[in-house]
Amino acid sequence: MSILNLRLQCIDLMRQEMDTESEEIMSRYNSMNDIIKVAEKNHNLKENLKQSLNPILTLLNDNHNCLNLSQI
Repeated sequence: MSILNLRLQCIDLMRQEMDTESEEIMSRYNSMNDIIKVAEKNHNLKENLKQSLNPILTLLNDNHNCLNLSQI
């Protein structure tokens, strides 16, 4: 198994919970394409989604930086 896989195996698809309205909208759609289309029309949903994904993006970025530093 590659180093990248070992480093990222603890990260699952996750996000923080959003406000009730945004969560209800998200629960109606099953595909990322549908969610993207709705988020383009609903800027509140788009911003809430960005905020809910920010912690995982930070974690992925930190893991990536650690891998880069360990390869030097």
